[in-house]
Amino acid sequence: MWYRERAAQLYKRYCGYINENPYKGRPSYSRLDISCSKFPEINRAIDKHFRNKDLFPTYYDMEKLIKKCIERHKLELSKTELNEEVKTCFKKLGELLQARRKRDLGSVHCSYLENLMDPAKDDPDLDKKLKENGEAGEKRINQICEKYVQLQEKNTELNKTDESNSESSSTEEIVD
Repeated sequence: MWYRERAAQLYKRYCGYINENPYKGRPSYSRLDISCSKFPEINRAIDKHFRNKDLFPTYYDMEKLIKKCIERHKLELSKTELNEEVKTCFKKLGELLQARRKRDLGSVHCSYLENLMDPAKDDPDLDKKLKENGEAGEKRINQICEKYVQLQEKNTELNKTDESNSESSSTEEIVD
């Protein structure tokens, strides 16, 4: 194991000498190329902000970023359009990041494998069972994602009401 770590260090140093990105070709470090919004300004902002983030963005982060982009570029969006834009961008970004991480993980793991034969090709029962499990897992993941989207929306609404309550109480103190 030590040899791999040492080889990775040497490769990074070598790339530094030739001014090359050591992560070139890895999906996790490439551009997002997201086109979830009909506004290219929002797409660029999402790509720039979430390109190399290790942590998955929250719904509130996405809403804050899109509001900032709308203010900066003076885009005309109603409150319902904004909420719909945030929801679709959050969902599309999540799907894109998940697919990118799966590809990256797959390429790393495949480099360790010697036998790349798929056992499901020879066994139809195994193939059927894997497909059933994949569909059940996809259904669960979608339910969990939807649950957290709803929680984030509720949390955002709670944060807004808390902020407005604190602002109104602070203005009352100033008036008194």
